[in-house]
Amino acid sequence: MKKLTFKVSTQKDFSVISLIKEINNISCQINLDFENGIVTVINVNELMIDTVIDLVNNYYSILSVDIDNTDKSVAVSAKVTEKITASPEINATAEVKTESKPSPKTPVVVGPQTEDDLIIEKVKFANEYIEELVNKFLRTTYWAMFKKAATEKDIEKYIFSAMSELSWKYGSPEIVEFSIGDIVDCNYGAHLPIEISGGHVHAIVCDIARNGSTYLIPITKSVNDIYSDSFISFQAPKDVIYFDNSFTGGSVLLEKSSYVAPERINAIVGTVKPHFFAQVLKKLSSTFDFTGNIDEAGFVLDDDLKIPVEKSEKVSKNESEVSTDKKISGMETNLLELIGPAFDKLDKSLTFKEQICEFMSEIGIPATATLVAQSFEIACDVKKVNYENIIFELHKLNPDINKDVIKASLKETFKTWLEKHPELIEKYPNISLMS
Repeated sequence: MKKLTFKVSTQKDFSVISLIKEINNISCQINLDFENGIVTVINVNELMIDTVIDLVNNYYSILSVDIDNTDKSVAVSAKVTEKITASPEINATAEVKTESKPSPKTPVVVGPQTEDDLIIEKVKFANEYIEELVNKFLRTTYWAMFKKAATEKDIEKYIFSAMSELSWKYGSPEIVEFSIGDIVDCNYGAHLPIEISGGHVHAIVCDIARNGSTYLIPITKSVNDIYSDSFISFQAPKDVIYFDNSFTGGSVLLEKSSYVAPERINAIVGTVKPHFFAQVLKKLSSTFDFTGNIDEAGFVLDDDLKIPVEKSEKVSKNESEVSTDKKISGMETNLLELIGPAFDKLDKSLTFKEQICEFMSEIGIPATATLVAQSFEIACDVKKVNYENIIFELHKLNPDINKDVIKASLKETFKTWLEKHPELIEKYPNISLMS
C-alpha cells in the first residue's frame, strides 16, 4: 500500500499521548494534521494495514478514506543496485489477504531470457558456497516475480521470515515471559498457503516443554466459513480476556496447533478463562486421532500383540453403515439424535448413494435440492468433509455454476432447514451443513 489518507474528526475521549505511543510501535511514516483533521500514512507495509486502520479507527471518527496504490517506482533495469537495509527486527500483522497490486492472470515476463541469463547482478560474498546459494535465491526470486507473477510483498514475507530465524538462532533475542493459558502474539513466519503464516498471529499457550518449546493453538478472527475440521469459536470477554478491547472474538484452529520455539512469541495479548481453556484442551485431545488410518493403510491390529500386521484381505464396510467407534462431538451427538431415525430406515442391502433422496425427504430437506443431494454423495468419498472439498467437487460436477453461487445455495438450503430446529441454533450458533 503506497499511501492512505484519512479525513477524520476527533472522538470525545481523544488522547494525543496515547496515540503517539501506539504510533511508535508501527514501522511506517504517519503524518497527523490536527488542525485540518487529516491523517496521512505513507509507504505502509502491506502486513501492517490492519493495525494502521484499527489505530485510526480507535482514536478518530473516519469521515473518508483516499487510497493510493499506484506504483511510481522506476521500472526494472538490467542491474539490481538496491541494498537491503531492513532491520532483522520484524513487525508484521497476521493473515492479511490484500496485495499492493493485483497479480495479473498471465505473468508479465520482462524481456527474453534463459535460465542462465536472468536480469540480476551477481552478489559477491566471502564464502563461495554461500555466494552461490544467495545468487540461486536471487534467480528463484526473479523466476517467482517475473515468470509466475509473485508480488514483492510475498517475496518480502519469505525474506523477513528467513532473516528473523537467522537472528533468533545466532543472536541473543529477549524471550517474553508467558504462562500456560496466555494468549500470545506469535511470529509464525511465511509458509505455504495451507500452513499457518503471519508475523502477528494470536495463539493460546497449551504447554511449555522443559526445553522451552511451546505448544500453541493459533487463532483466526473469523467465526464463520472456516475451512477447518476442528475449531472452536469464542467471544471476548465471555471466553477470553484481551488486553485490547477492540478484539471481540474469533476461532481456535485446533488442527493447526504445534510446538514452536519461544523466540517466536512477540508479546502476551490476553488470557483464556478456565471454562474455555478446559473446553479447548478436551477437544484438542481428540483432534489428532489417526487410528482410523490403520485400516486405510491396509493394516489391522492384532488383538494379542497390539502391533500392525498385514491384511490378507481388506475389510470393506457397507456404505450405509455408520461407524460406532468414531469419536463424535456434542454437536454431532445432537444431530444424530435428530436424524438418527432416518439412518435406521436405510436399507442395508442398498448403498447410501441409492437412498440419498429418500434420506433427505425423511430429515426434512427437499429432494429437489440437487446440490445438497450431490453433496451427500460426494461426502461418501472425500477424505475430509468440509466446504472447501465439497464445493470443489460440486464445481467439477456443475462447471457452469460459480463456486460462490454453489456455496450460497448450500447455505440457504441448510438455513431454511435449520429454522425448523431452533434448539440446534441456540446450542450451536456456528453449526453448518458440513456437520
